[in-house]
Amino acid sequence: MIPPNGEDLKVKRYVVYDLTVRLGSKFAADSGPAVIKRRYTDFRELYIKLRRDHHVLMSRVDFPNKVLMGNFSAILIAERGASFEAFLNYIVNNETLKQSPEFLHFLQNNELTKACQLMDERNDSCVPILENNNKLW
Repeated sequence: MIPPNGEDLKVKRYVVYDLTVRLGSKFAADSGPAVIKRRYTDFRELYIKLRRDHHVLMSRVDFPNKVLMGNFSAILIAERGASFEAFLNYIVNNETLKQSPEFLHFLQNNELTKACQLMDERNDSCVPILENNNKLW
């Protein structure tokens, strides 16, 4: 959860899901997977865009509902994590969805935006972000 205990309580808290993205085939495993972090809202935005643009392919895909209370419970986080994993597996097993601009945006946009901000500031910490993001291509 962000922010961790001890930080400003006025800051909005949210759950971050760590994703390990491996590129590979049946014959070769990915030796250097990319690691990205996404929030529920990122997954929901992807789901909405894919349903809009690929309605038939997404017609049987379920998505966890938004929760107003109790969204930090370990049970809910685990259930959502399993739902998100199934959702992403569905996408990568469908070539049309896997190659969609919506999915590429989901995988890369947050990090590319951050890297661009850091480059504008002439901050070298953009390099590892770009290197990680490059693993997603």
